[in-house]
Amino acid sequence: MNRQGLGVRLVHWTLVTQAVLAVALFAWEAMNGAGTFTVLRGMVAGLDLNLSFRVDALSTVLFAMISVLGAVISQYSLRYLDGEERQTYFYKNLLFTVTAVSLLVLSSNLIMFFLAWCLSSIGLHRLLLFYPQRPLAVAAARKKFLISRLGDIFLLAGFAICYSVFKSFEFERIFALAADQTFAMANGSMIAVSGVFLALGAMAKSAQFPLHFWLPETMETPTPVSALMHAGIINAGGFLIIRLSPLLTHVELPHLILTLAGAVTAVYGALVMITQNDIKKKLAYSTISQMGLMIFACGLGAYSIALFHIIAHSFYKAYAFLSTGDLIVESKKSALQLAPFGVLYSAIATVAGLAVLYYGVVYQNGTHFSYFAYAGLLIIALMQCVVALPKSDFSRPRYFASIAGMMFLAVAIYAGIEIYVNTRMEGLVADTLDVVTLSSPIFAVSAVSIMIFGVGFHLAGKLYRPTDAFSKRLYVRLWNGHYFGQKSSKVLSAVWPVQS
Repeated sequence: MNRQGLGVRLVHWTLVTQAVLAVALFAWEAMNGAGTFTVLRGMVAGLDLNLSFRVDALSTVLFAMISVLGAVISQYSLRYLDGEERQTYFYKNLLFTVTAVSLLVLSSNLIMFFLAWCLSSIGLHRLLLFYPQRPLAVAAARKKFLISRLGDIFLLAGFAICYSVFKSFEFERIFALAADQTFAMANGSMIAVSGVFLALGAMAKSAQFPLHFWLPETMETPTPVSALMHAGIINAGGFLIIRLSPLLTHVELPHLILTLAGAVTAVYGALVMITQNDIKKKLAYSTISQMGLMIFACGLGAYSIALFHIIAHSFYKAYAFLSTGDLIVESKKSALQLAPFGVLYSAIATVAGLAVLYYGVVYQNGTHFSYFAYAGLLIIALMQCVVALPKSDFSRPRYFASIAGMMFLAVAIYAGIEIYVNTRMEGLVADTLDVVTLSSPIFAVSAVSIMIFGVGFHLAGKLYRPTDAFSKRLYVRLWNGHYFGQKSSKVLSAVWPVQS
């Protein structure tokens, strides 16, 4: 075995060992409870800084998820990148990136979180430059670099304001003060401003519209890089909101921004995905849409749903990217063409979603509104699955049975995670937002979001088989991603030209 092969194997078994240790840590925390473990502590420029790890139900489950995905991607890459000149480069930066994301979820304070946030971005940037001789790959990496720096600025501003209010970098201290109603009311406006910056930082990290345009252009990178990015790093924005949910749960403005941005992003990503004929671009826009749904759940205050979404989407998207060849073969076999449908179905679905939203306000005085709001979205999605089916050439009972089976399984899994969240994460992840009434801004924004999903439902029907002039023009614009990529490339080439 040559020197490169030895280095690759060493990194691979390091990642496998980390996955085993992460799963063991998850089991240990479940049996022994949460704790914070300090490695280093000191004073720098008058600030009390700690290098410590927060081991709790939230951090350990995500640490285990990240480590297992890292090991799986590493195993896949042994054969996929075999013979590549820069295979060692990939493995070094894979280990660096997985370690940075692991530190992110295990961070116990704002400083560690911010440093790990930046390090994970640097690691991804280097992975995106696996083929530095490809101008398109370099341009995509640079776009991601610039958007990431914008997100860093938002996050740094939010953390700076947070420190000015709480006089501490430690999550435990911050959450304890945020739970004090007197303190929270006295500093509500500053906490809200901090929350807005944190929400904007999460949007930049998780490719929310209109900061999404770099993601579909990263297809020049090897498939394992796409799997790592779409299954792991892209979820950091949602994790930021979930981790800081005890701080943000009583602050309304950030949640309004997240709810509306998530709805727009989810619908936009899904519509563009319909028009794509490249499997990796289709998966990229699928990720954008799914990140929109995750941010939408965070905006509603349904943090447990967002956490479930992170875990489910990560494993699904990693599998999808690592098996793109099989997906292409299966799609050619099935050749299933979805049927267009009229405006009546989308109108019925939207009204049903709004009715569920209204019932969420009435039920137990709106204390569980976020779950009803998300249920309204699921009703629209379910009806779209039903009415978009072609009229023949497949077994409808078998299809409906499959949908029912998957829904039952999904509800069972979610129920298990919800029980786990309620019993193991009490105090770590906020339950839901405060009581919602018909006059609450979150109700108005949620109603607008449901209507956005309803409009998306209607437009999807037109895009399945565009026949009129409007749907044809819309199809072309969406196929080109509303020309965000072309316009951003023009600006980038003027200020930071790529050498071809």
